[in-house]
Amino acid sequence: MSSWFRRKQRNLKSTASAPIGIVALMSVTMLVLAACATGSQGTQGAKGPQGDVGTAGLQGGPGSQGPAGVSGSDGLTGKTGTTGPKGELGNKATLSAPSVKLSASPILVGGNFTLHGSGFTPGSSVSITILESGKESTPPRISSPPSLAVNSNGAFTNVWSAKPNSKPGYYTIFASDTSGKKASAPLGIVLTK
Repeated sequence: MSSWFRRKQRNLKSTASAPIGIVALMSVTMLVLAACATGSQGTQGAKGPQGDVGTAGLQGGPGSQGPAGVSGSDGLTGKTGTTGPKGELGNKATLSAPSVKLSASPILVGGNFTLHGSGFTPGSSVSITILESGKESTPPRISSPPSLAVNSNGAFTNVWSAKPNSKPGYYTIFASDTSGKKASAPLGIVLTK
């Protein structure tokens, strides 16, 4: 063979092998890429063993105050305490001075009035005298009992009336009890008011 021919053949071989090498390299790359391509997801593996407990964290700060709770029900009533010591005696009460008062004055001839007495000796009786111009009126111009009972508070009450034949004028009603306590009140009797 001629040297030219051999050279051509060698060049042809080397030129022909270059594209085949690139093709081969590209084919291998494609195969690797195909192998690395994402396939379908495999099944999940078995659960691994539990890890060691970690170290405790730092203590947190205090939380905010919660809302007030509902009020509780009232408790039971306590027992009665013991009686305290007896107190000192007070001053003796003083009785008021005796007095008599009329529910109305003056009154009309034939009219009624109420006589109230107080400050007399409790449980005693009171004698009533009607005075006209400082003297006992004769005949009596006012119908009244000669005496009245005094209650435990030293008081009495009685309704009286001026007789239809009463003489208009000013009278004094005088009361005295069996212990000597005395009181009086003026009474006017008129024909018209």
